[in-house]
Amino acid sequence: MGRVDSVNHCLPCFFCKELVIIRVLAVDQAKTTGYAVFDNGKLIEYGTIELGKKSDIYENILLSAKHVIGNLIVKVQADVVVIEDIQQQNQNVGTYKKLAMLMGVLLCLFHEINKPYEIVPPSRWKSYCEIKGKKRQEQKENTLIFVKEPEFDEN
Repeated sequence: MGRVDSVNHCLPCFFCKELVIIRVLAVDQAKTTGYAVFDNGKLIEYGTIELGKKSDIYENILLSAKHVIGNLIVKVQADVVVIEDIQQQNQNVGTYKKLAMLMGVLLCLFHEINKPYEIVPPSRWKSYCEIKGKKRQEQKENTLIFVKEPEFDEN
């Protein structure tokens, strides 16, 4: 498998040539990783996972990430994984490098387990979900409000 062109919550079924519903695991990768599971376009589970302790060196967090995210993929029975693309913010090169290393570990994991994936720019999902805010903190707060809405539905 590998990178998919677009995740529309369905894949072609080679037997019936129709589209079949899939389970999507969306991951916002970081030391504290946020995730959401979608079935048939509906949010069915979300949460956060710690990839390591605050005192851990980053190399240990990277090793833990492969194990933890791999187990999450199996636990939620994800058909495809969507991860957020990285971007450099506020000239913080150190954080950007760490996120790039983490993305590399996850891409290697996806290839090893033959799991299709897509990398989504933050602006794309924020636009789709109509997340507003000029500053990062405001966008984070608006995202939390969005996912806590009782009728949250991706459609």
